[in-house]
Amino acid sequence: MRAALIRLTLALASLAALASCAQEREAELRARLDGWVYLGRTLHFESRFRCTAAVFEVALPIYRSAPARARSISGAVKHLHLGRPVIFDLVGRSPDALSSELMSTELSSGLGLVSNALRAGEDCLEGEMAAGFFRVITSEDALLLYDPENGALVLLYPPEHLALYMRGDV
Repeated sequence: MRAALIRLTLALASLAALASCAQEREAELRARLDGWVYLGRTLHFESRFRCTAAVFEVALPIYRSAPARARSISGAVKHLHLGRPVIFDLVGRSPDALSSELMSTELSSGLGLVSNALRAGEDCLEGEMAAGFFRVITSEDALLLYDPENGALVLLYPPEHLALYMRGDV
């Protein structure tokens, strides 16, 4: 009986430790994003087992030249099928609208983009941060980069010199 209780206690402790693990570390995320965005200081960083959400100031509100750029949804799909990060270079469309277009063209890629963003928004953002994320993802001024390998999106928001990073576990 005592051995079973000890095993149960160890199993519960292991589950609690796993649940509290961070999905990403801030320094590693900054190093990865630095190739894509001119990062300034971190304004928010939250990483849990199921999500990561971060907000950074940006020194220049433009993407660096590292990722592929797609000037059409079909062009974006080609890059996503190859597992490449892609910048959606489509003026006048919000990231939310782009994800809808992507879903109607390539359901799995579109669902991955939306699902990961929503998971991160639900689990790692609260209050003003969640409202700010919604404002940016629905803004035609926001520029979308999607990284299918990590299931992450980066929203560059030039009006406020911000970059938002969202990653869920979907």
